[in-house]
Amino acid sequence: MICPNCQKEIASGAKFCKFCGKEIVSAVDSTNAGSVDLYFQNKQNIEQKSRKKLANSEMLKGLIFIILGIAITGISYAMATDGGTYRIFWGLSIYGGYIFLKSFSYR
Repeated sequence: MICPNCQKEIASGAKFCKFCGKEIVSAVDSTNAGSVDLYFQNKQNIEQKSRKKLANSEMLKGLIFIILGIAITGISYAMATDGGTYRIFWGLSIYGGYIFLKSFSYR
């Protein structure tokens, strides 16, 4: 038997994949083959996976913006001479924080 999530060989009749931990749904019997409930359940699972993927990518993007804003500010500060001026990239860091926090609403 093959895990539908990670495509690795698992024991026949297993309830969970020992590699990825995904629950293994047994084959659909012929009485439920055209079930509307099954269709919407599968559709909901697909949508949930795409929302999770979107949330993860937005979270990563937010973290990159935060780190980039802090790094540019730090480099600017390090390059400023005594009493000189340097740039603070608050906007980039705040935007990154906003994107990061907004990503939690996608889950």
